[in-house]
Amino acid sequence: MAKLSIDELDLSPALREMVKEAAAAEGKQQAIIFIDEYKKQLEQPVAMNYTQAAKCICQQVTTHLKSSLRAA
Repeated sequence: MAKLSIDELDLSPALREMVKEAAAAEGKQQAIIFIDEYKKQLEQPVAMNYTQAAKCICQQVTTHLKSSLRAA
């Protein structure tokens, strides 16, 4: 997540526009991530048998490990 620190209260119009664009882009990115995660939750069945649960957990662990390796 991006963090913005502003030392001066009086910003030029050009700088205000840049700040607004950066905030809008960050907000859009967070919204897309939230929607994608929510869609994944909705795709999961409400009740699972043992085999389905094991497969789901395996997929979640694999996804988590892949994202951890990409970050490293």
